[in-house]
Amino acid sequence: MTTTINNNGQVIELTLKFSGSKRSKWGADMHQHHKLYVKVGENTVIFDYWESKAKPKADSIEDVLTAFNCVLGDASASFDGLGNFLSEFGYEPREGERVYSECSKSATKLAKIGIEEQDVYDILNLELMQDF
Repeated sequence: MTTTINNNGQVIELTLKFSGSKRSKWGADMHQHHKLYVKVGENTVIFDYWESKAKPKADSIEDVLTAFNCVLGDASASFDGLGNFLSEFGYEPREGERVYSECSKSATKLAKIGIEEQDVYDILNLELMQDF
């Protein structure tokens, strides 16, 4: 399933494909595993994404946008630093550092294809889900 969004002239192609290749670290099953491909120009990055147990396979544009929204949310959670992350989300330091690191990886991947911090906020403000 593929869709595109436009962020201030930046065309972002999103493709969500069933993978079924691995379990999540928190216990989601392999049959829920997908890969989200985010492409800007000729550059693509890939994110793991797990659907819910109630609906384990993505089959709509809404699912694609939901997956991308999760990636954007993770990235944005890392922008204010570890200290703010820990206090905002209530993690104990050791677990919080691990989760923060994963969120930071999302931000780094997005930056590799030209989606910087301000772009993340701009896209989140597009209200991607308004038609669903």
